[in-house]
Amino acid sequence: MVLSLYPLYLIVYLKCSKSILGLIDGISEAISYFLRPISGKLSDKVGKRKSLALLGYLISNISKPLLALTSTWGQVLLVRVADRIGKGIRTAPRDALLSSSVNEREAGRAFGLHRTLDQAGAVIGPLIATALVTLMDLRKVFLASLLPGSTALIVLYLLVREVEVRKANIIGLDTKTVSGRLKLVLTSLALLYLATFTPSFILVGAREANLSTSLIPLIYALLNFLHASLGLPIGALTDRVGGERALIVGYFFITLTSLIALLSPFNFISIMIVASTYGCYLGVLDTVPRALIPTYVPPSRRGTVYGIYYLLAGISSFVGNSLFGYLWSSRGVKAAFGYSLSLSLLSLTILIFTLVNKRDPHQ
Repeated sequence: MVLSLYPLYLIVYLKCSKSILGLIDGISEAISYFLRPISGKLSDKVGKRKSLALLGYLISNISKPLLALTSTWGQVLLVRVADRIGKGIRTAPRDALLSSSVNEREAGRAFGLHRTLDQAGAVIGPLIATALVTLMDLRKVFLASLLPGSTALIVLYLLVREVEVRKANIIGLDTKTVSGRLKLVLTSLALLYLATFTPSFILVGAREANLSTSLIPLIYALLNFLHASLGLPIGALTDRVGGERALIVGYFFITLTSLIALLSPFNFISIMIVASTYGCYLGVLDTVPRALIPTYVPPSRRGTVYGIYYLLAGISSFVGNSLFGYLWSSRGVKAAFGYSLSLSLLSLTILIFTLVNKRDPHQ
């Protein structure tokens, strides 16, 4: 709700440049990703997840409405950093809590449901914000965000049960925490995130194809709809065939995306197909790895490994998006999608090697 309006507030209301927007997002997201291994390790050490997840949601819920009180980009930076600190604290313990709240054989459906609901909120929230902007000042919309955030906190506090796990005696990247096969899986995922690019590049491609500005929201809505709707079916498939095999579906979609972009000229039909296949890919990527990790890691160490996974994903995504954008700008769109295709195939090779040699996942 707030995140959809904050760039507009920063650039239009506070008259800041796009470079300031990039600086704020870069600093705040970096802090968020580097906090995730720390909070994950801490949740393993104390053997509890809910309290840290609750603290993270509380910090974000308190900080977001404070945008209404800002008048400089420095103040906005402080608010965004506080919000991302909350996200950094809650994410790894939340996933560890979710994985321990269900049978390991149902982890795919659990994370698929979470992804579907989370993405649905990412669609509904901006729609509500858009409606509220027509009725009140932008700063009042920021204040109004306190209501849905508080509701979520109440639900988490009252209805979510803490799952006690054995406290981990060793915290860190030891052989008990990260097995040889898990290292291969994480390496494969890091390469896959290097191959991944933000949906913004697809929207840029639509503009370069001279599509009408009115069609851009339609393309983005289609991508997000498929992103959200694929969570449950791909989660069920993960439970049925295993995370590694289900992840191959994601490779199919990102490979298809890159091939279409490489072989077809950008027009309305090709852009819609690219948005569709990439939306499906994101639905797989945001569901399957989180359901795959519990098959390699005992409950007492999942917070640590989820934190490591998110840190790798954050660093790889930053580097990958930077390289993708540089290649597009300097060498053209085919070079960018060729880069993505090459890395995704390399990642797939490592995953297949892991799958072929998989015996006991905890070894």
